[in-house]
Amino acid sequence: MSPLQQSHLPFDFSQQSCDPLQHIGCFGLVKPSGPMVISTDPALVKKLNHNASERNRRRRINGLYSGLRSLLPSSNQTDKLSIATTVTRVLQYIPELQQEIQKLAKEKEELLLQMDFNHEGEDQSSPRGGIIGGWPRANGCSLEGVADGSVYAGQLSEREMAVQICTPRQNTGSPLSEILLNLEMDGFSLINVSTLQSLGDGDSRVFYNLHVQAEKRSNSLDCDGLRKKIWSLCLNNT
Repeated sequence: MSPLQQSHLPFDFSQQSCDPLQHIGCFGLVKPSGPMVISTDPALVKKLNHNASERNRRRRINGLYSGLRSLLPSSNQTDKLSIATTVTRVLQYIPELQQEIQKLAKEKEELLLQMDFNHEGEDQSSPRGGIIGGWPRANGCSLEGVADGSVYAGQLSEREMAVQICTPRQNTGSPLSEILLNLEMDGFSLINVSTLQSLGDGDSRVFYNLHVQAEKRSNSLDCDGLRKKIWSLCLNNT
């Protein structure tokens, strides 16, 4: 290698005995001058631990908000949302989901009732007085209703029965209290009850789901008689 070529090198390769790490400083690195020493200063150790814990905390929080952001509709995921914007969008999205759930629950109930009407009404006589007469079913269930509501009763076990009631929402009040009172008088105790109200333009309905238990065991509870009685109470409440 000529002297002219050597003059352009950052260090001299002609000296074989020199340590190359001594010349790394020209690239922005510096070789430690001695053995590495770990600091035992309590203040420094505490600061380093705090910084590490803070990094982990922020990483966990960012992961949680990222998961929360992924639950939003795809239209809200086009841009990277800030934490404040993510919380705002989620608070707006929750009521929308609740309304959608109520709408789907209403459609489900209407479809189930329509399926029962279509399946059982094929071999039944035409309704009289606006009421579709008690349609006995093979599994001990029966259903009765009109265009604006219906009552379904089915035996679950030797003592338990399920009752589903769909009625238009009345300004005069709910028939539920009177229904529960009559069930108690007939020897039924209430296990569980739930209520769902569907909101619609001029078509607001209330769905009652009752789980009751009879005092005595029976292979064939009088579902048809109970259904007719409940339906009569619903009609009297209109």
